[in-house]
Amino acid sequence: MIYKNNLEALKKNYNDIYNAIIDRKEAYCSELSMIETARNGESIIKYNFNGKWIYLNSKYDPSKEAEKLMENVVNELADEAVLFMFGLSNSIYARNYLRKTNNKSHCFIFEPSYDIFMAVLHFIDITEIISSDKIYLCVKGLNEKRFQHNVGGIIQIYNKDNNKYLNLPHYTEIFCDEYQSYRNFMIDTNEDLYIRLNTAADSGKMAVKNNICNMKFLHKCRSGVDLENVFPGDLIGVVVSAGPSLEKNIKYLKQMKNKALIMVVDTAIKRVWAEGITPDMVIAIDMGKPVDMFKVEGLEKVPFMACMDFNYEVLEYVNPENLFFISSDSEIWDDLFKSSGSEIKTMDDGGSVATAAMACMISWGIKRIVMIGQDLCFSGKKMYAGGADVEFEVDEDRYRILKDIYGEDCIVPRDYYVFLKWIEKTAAIFDNIDFIDATEGGVLKENTRIMKLQEVIEKYCNEEYDIDGIINSVPRLFEGDKKNIIIEALIHMRTELKNMKKRLADAIADCRKGKNILERGENDINELKRINAKILKTDEMIDTSELRTYLHKYLVDAEVTMMKDMYVEEKDHIKESIRMYEKSLNYYEEIVKGIPELMKLIDDCLESMNS
Repeated sequence: MIYKNNLEALKKNYNDIYNAIIDRKEAYCSELSMIETARNGESIIKYNFNGKWIYLNSKYDPSKEAEKLMENVVNELADEAVLFMFGLSNSIYARNYLRKTNNKSHCFIFEPSYDIFMAVLHFIDITEIISSDKIYLCVKGLNEKRFQHNVGGIIQIYNKDNNKYLNLPHYTEIFCDEYQSYRNFMIDTNEDLYIRLNTAADSGKMAVKNNICNMKFLHKCRSGVDLENVFPGDLIGVVVSAGPSLEKNIKYLKQMKNKALIMVVDTAIKRVWAEGITPDMVIAIDMGKPVDMFKVEGLEKVPFMACMDFNYEVLEYVNPENLFFISSDSEIWDDLFKSSGSEIKTMDDGGSVATAAMACMISWGIKRIVMIGQDLCFSGKKMYAGGADVEFEVDEDRYRILKDIYGEDCIVPRDYYVFLKWIEKTAAIFDNIDFIDATEGGVLKENTRIMKLQEVIEKYCNEEYDIDGIINSVPRLFEGDKKNIIIEALIHMRTELKNMKKRLADAIADCRKGKNILERGENDINELKRINAKILKTDEMIDTSELRTYLHKYLVDAEVTMMKDMYVEEKDHIKESIRMYEKSLNYYEEIVKGIPELMKLIDDCLESMNS
């Protein structure tokens, strides 16, 4: 009955684990993992490690042991923080977490042993844990892919410094390899957030400027979403990057014309053109890419894939005849595309133009993606095909030493390591897509298979397609009078910013007043209630504004400062209230300072569209 109830709970809450267990159709090994009864009557786990039984819980009072280990962890767990637990054990630790926390925290549990999990499932009622919306459960061999996919969205600015990590007794000793992989993944995820925060801090204003300025290019543009499921099912996609190994096989690209969808990343454009090859598409996403990189004759006639915050100066120079916008995280852009009968989505682009190209192909339904020039490491002292030598010194902060496809050591820059992990993770998640590494060099990429490009051509490029015709069949947007929809949206943005500035000025005055009341020790409860209600409405105004994406990016430093210790409270409630007034005051002041700059960008865009 216990097993049946646990399975029913899994079917309802963890359908992936349930299906994996049913599909596996094999019993757990009771010679590895067994349930016993402690002296106080509770169920405990013992595990056979190298011929010796090791008890994962106290044989006397497992609850007391768990309470002692969990005490400091649970007491210090802030709102919105996450407790990452390595091991489920007999579930007593997870129960302790549920009993002791009543805030908005969560617990992620990674159980490295299928046998332990199945023993628990058969003999211990864990329906409470399975059904809790505060706990996320992952079991190696059953649903770790989903775990890897979701953790990156769980660790955020507001909780990264408050999250806790707990390894249950004996787990790191018994499951040493699994723990190392788990630990490396968590380190990589935190580093990825750190890199994204630094990138955002450096480029937030540039992103918003491009976003607004690029609205003038919406007239007659197309949407990448409209390319979904329009390509033949057996058409392969080729992502051409500019790694050093591109020199080995670029000559074969001509053989793939009209037999594969060839997409060239920005850094490879000049090299591909020099070979006399016109690709089916080019793609560019970086907001600061130099215009010089795109100075090739005839580029304006090639379908151009760009994100909403791509460098607008490049689009001004190239003036592509067939411009596709492939990604947006702005509600304003979402509404504009919907009003024109299409849509635009936020895309997990992996942080590089090559990974963005792969993400596009995945969303379009391409089932075989081929990478060339995707080295992600140095070849000697070269990073790019035809590029100059780069002088560097290897250090752990900037580089990693990994294995290349030949089993030799190779030097991978830290940011390229992030791209590598995205490729490996994505290839694992989309296991119905054949990811082929035809780079013929470069770092080894897990979950992809290695082939020479000539072999790919011989095996998969045996039929011709009207690729240009397919691409051109996608409708253009905002044609004719629909251009006015864009102009009206810009005018509305300007009006909203003007009104927001007035409301923020009032909120700033209220924050100062509330802070002064508390610092002077006055007991004006009604006035403080009024101020707090006003601040709440101001925050709601910002959070629900269609301009919030622009504000968050443009003022990312202020955003990080506001959020990073939001859920770490002072024990003295008066001091905590003063702290929150100060945080809100500083945040509002930063927004007010930024509003005139945003309004100037809108005015410039309107002038350009009306001229």
